[in-house]
Amino acid sequence: MSAPLGVWATEGDTGYDCAGTFHGLAVRCVVDDCVDVPGPQGSRIAVAGLSSVLSRGRMPSRARAVMTSCPRADLSLVMAHRPDYVANLVDQGRVSLAWPATRTAARSSCPSSVRP
Repeated sequence: MSAPLGVWATEGDTGYDCAGTFHGLAVRCVVDDCVDVPGPQGSRIAVAGLSSVLSRGRMPSRARAVMTSCPRADLSLVMAHRPDYVANLVDQGRVSLAWPATRTAARSSCPSSVRP
């Protein structure tokens, strides 16, 4: 697998940790953390990943703490297994794109205040 800015993943609920799932592949796992990614034309992208526990929306303060730890960026992307966390984060003003994915579907949520 390859992509111009890297291939990113976070924890799901398969019972395997992210690093074990993608062992040997060029995939960077981000779990309950946020990393700074150099983007095109000098832009900065913050990529955050939430564990399956935080993605279920039961610990909103911990999920918000992950996003608060993100560096200031031109675009902030957060990914997680379950969509429950989205309501706890989009009003923070620090999330440009939330990508919750379940086994059967992937959805994106972008607050109306975010302009591309």
